[in-house]
Amino acid sequence: MRPFRLLVPLVFLLTACDDPAPPAAPEQSTEVPAEAPATQAREGLAGIWRPAGDSELNALVLEDDGQLYLVNGGPRRGLRWEKTDQGALALHYLDDGGLIVDQTLTATLDNPALTLEGDSPFAGEYRRDATDIGTVEGRLILPEDAAIPETGVVVLTLRDLSGGDSAPLAQRLTRLTLEGDLAQPFRLYFDQSRVAADRRYGLDARVLADGATLFAMPAPLRVLDDGQRPVTLPLSPASANAGLEDTYWKLLQVEGRPVPAPEGQNRQAHLVFHGQQGEVKGNTGCNTLSGRYQSEGQRLTLENLTSTEMACTGDNVAEGFMDVLNRTRRFQVEGQRLNLYDGENDLLAVLRAEYLY
Repeated sequence: MRPFRLLVPLVFLLTACDDPAPPAAPEQSTEVPAEAPATQAREGLAGIWRPAGDSELNALVLEDDGQLYLVNGGPRRGLRWEKTDQGALALHYLDDGGLIVDQTLTATLDNPALTLEGDSPFAGEYRRDATDIGTVEGRLILPEDAAIPETGVVVLTLRDLSGGDSAPLAQRLTRLTLEGDLAQPFRLYFDQSRVAADRRYGLDARVLADGATLFAMPAPLRVLDDGQRPVTLPLSPASANAGLEDTYWKLLQVEGRPVPAPEGQNRQAHLVFHGQQGEVKGNTGCNTLSGRYQSEGQRLTLENLTSTEMACTGDNVAEGFMDVLNRTRRFQVEGQRLNLYDGENDLLAVLRAEYLY
């Protein structure tokens, strides 16, 4: 396994379809075709594969054009896949720490069965099966005068808009490859068993480049209300500053101490201020936290903070993070960075807007 940092390698992997493909692998070219459905039984590895037995992963989607998608993949985000010269399956994905991981597994195909062997969370037995895998399809459109970044990455997120936890129902990363009318087709897969008739769902899209949001939607588009017809997602230039509310803030520093990367059972430390409910939710790195908050101008106080009580292991800032949240009295947003200050205007914590979660 080779983990390494996100920014340039992520774009490299998402644009890696220019390399000549080995025999029996999906054909590659500099022109990326419209995403082909991976629901038909076919020769080769491309398809929707369901793991046998109990698994957090609902499905492994190997698309015809070499893109990888994980349905209910937890904190992992699929990027790309390819078949090696030796017939093995190479997977590239983001782990829960935001690092790109390369893994190669021995693949034994006996349609409709697939066996993956190796040191990987994706090792195991699979069957070709698209049951209960839903899709949202359509196009995203950029403004006519948009400056198109060469390193653009599209992030599509399907969320429950009914309140509560902000965790995505589904999220997808793909490179920006616009057609002549500044539009790009997309397909987002999700687990239909997680969709409830009495909930509201919205689809959000944004374009990132070099860690910054260049284009975004003003609000999520309601979907899944009346079938699964194609949708159009219009994007606009993003604000220079991220908003305090309804943004995922990843913790970077606590009183000058850098936050260690998650290890073992630890999670990414973060905050989300839910504007409509006046609630703050997040994670200390090993425990989930929740409470209320009040903000006026640049004043900010967090109230009634509670957290779960799991034992924290390894290097973490959980205790210090809860302490500075209780002492926070002011905030400042600078671009994609959130600074928290105490009543004496001393810097307590630094967080960064994160859109790959």
